[in-house]
Amino acid sequence: MAARATWALDGSPDEALDALDRWLRPGTSGGEWCAAALALGAIGPAAARSAPALRAGLGARDLWVRVRSAAALWRITGDAAETLPVLLAAWEENRHTRVAVAECLAEMGPAASDAEPAIRAELARRRRHNAREDGAGSHDVHDDEKLLTLCRAALTQMERRTY
Repeated sequence: MAARATWALDGSPDEALDALDRWLRPGTSGGEWCAAALALGAIGPAAARSAPALRAGLGARDLWVRVRSAAALWRITGDAAETLPVLLAAWEENRHTRVAVAECLAEMGPAASDAEPAIRAELARRRRHNAREDGAGSHDVHDDEKLLTLCRAALTQMERRTY
């Protein structure tokens, strides 16, 4: 996304945030919203002014808008109280969100401790979350290994305490 590249080049988020905020308005497609949320999350705390618009995405009908908004909000605000419930609900609602959710949980560290049972259950499953009856899917093994790696990383990070 050009806005993210602009921010990366000049280090000032204002121009990038102006562009990204336009994609966080009602009527924006889910794909555009998600792209903006990903870029805002990459910018991090410097994108704090976009947090209210991202909060609106937490209640969206589109599951991926909710997931991407929650992850971006975590990366911007560090507020697990508003983001973790959304991420855990998405984890339960659709198994295909688990890689994205686990990535964010690993970043959250101890703040994601309420997710520990879900992560441990995923790691204990004999039959993986994305196994298909027909055996189809060229990315299944890669995605599964990535999920397992992220789940292990999340548990390791949860065990770390900040003193």
